[in-house]
Amino acid sequence: MPASYAQKLLSKAVSVSVRNKPVSEVLKLIGDQGEFSFSYNSDIIPGDSLVTLSVKSNPVKQVLDLLLTGKYLYKETGKYIIIQKAPKEKYYQITGQVFDSETGKEVDYASVYSRQQLVSDLTDDSGFFRLRLRDRSFPLTLTLSKIGYADTSLVIRTENESGLKVFIHPKAIDLDTLIIKYSEKNNSWLVRLFVSSRLRAQSRNLSKFFVALPFQASLTPGLSTHGRLSPQIINKFSLNIYGGYTAGVNGIEIGGLFNISKKDARYLQMSTTFNAVAGDFTGLQISGIYNQILDSLNGVQMSGFGGFVNKQMRGVQISGVGNITKGSVEGVQMGVVGNIGGRNMRGLQLAVLFNYAKNLKGVQFGMINLADTSSGYSIGFLNIVKKEMALFLFMPMNLYP
Repeated sequence: MPASYAQKLLSKAVSVSVRNKPVSEVLKLIGDQGEFSFSYNSDIIPGDSLVTLSVKSNPVKQVLDLLLTGKYLYKETGKYIIIQKAPKEKYYQITGQVFDSETGKEVDYASVYSRQQLVSDLTDDSGFFRLRLRDRSFPLTLTLSKIGYADTSLVIRTENESGLKVFIHPKAIDLDTLIIKYSEKNNSWLVRLFVSSRLRAQSRNLSKFFVALPFQASLTPGLSTHGRLSPQIINKFSLNIYGGYTAGVNGIEIGGLFNISKKDARYLQMSTTFNAVAGDFTGLQISGIYNQILDSLNGVQMSGFGGFVNKQMRGVQISGVGNITKGSVEGVQMGVVGNIGGRNMRGLQLAVLFNYAKNLKGVQFGMINLADTSSGYSIGFLNIVKKEMALFLFMPMNLYP
């Protein structure tokens, strides 16, 4: 709607009844009735355009809104109304509602996004969405995605296309693949604790859509330079004031409190509280309290409290309390309280209190050392091998179950 200034000339009531008259003549007719004149640039007002208009006792502003096509500003100066072209708004919106094509019911938690502008929204309980777009480049393609439905694309040709009704089609899904992927990785307790349910739903909907960009900054998960699409973007540099939730990092990530990556991360990840990586991590991971890697580590993990690797660790784990690697260890685990290697341990476990390895093929050094099987060395006060004999050095007590 054209903007206005609430002044006396624009509030005057006028009546106009014309058929196929030039805009310039209609403006003069309005001015004569109201005893004022219009001032405008003929380049922005189509004075020669023919219009048909019939209004009775309407305010001047309303008549101008009906007469002029486009967005204009009206300003009063003395006995003049100055008409100016309104500046283009920085943003514009596209709204719509999403329905199930079979049941006709509204679809909630469906993702609507633009690959071109990297903006997105999630439908509410009634299936409504609102996209705030920056660039008026058309045509614009929007994509709708939700687990259990086929992806749907629609082309927007002008910014006036809004109030859309979109129907998406159900499809069969591979439940086994879905359960494996999301129960093991993206449903980490840290993600559930620090990432909203709406952002997690968006992430699940767009599981196959990822983009690599050079930089992102965020205040909290979802409040970032990439908005709700941050979990789909792999960054070379990521700065998270409080915390961030991204697809991954291929360079450096720094978090004021925490960093969470959906996929792989490499080179350097630092935070004061915790880092969580759902895929592989390669490089140096440092946290004041806790580090979590749900796949494999190739590099160094340093934690103030504890470190966790779900699969294989190749490198070094150092923590103020303890380290856990559920898979094989090739390298060094150093924890003040203890270390756990879930499978083969090739390297060194060093702790004040205890070490455990399922299959020891290296060296354990601690007060209590445990192994299911061993072909290595356990050095400590109490060393226990559950299934077979091992070589022990410098220990006052050995127990063989």
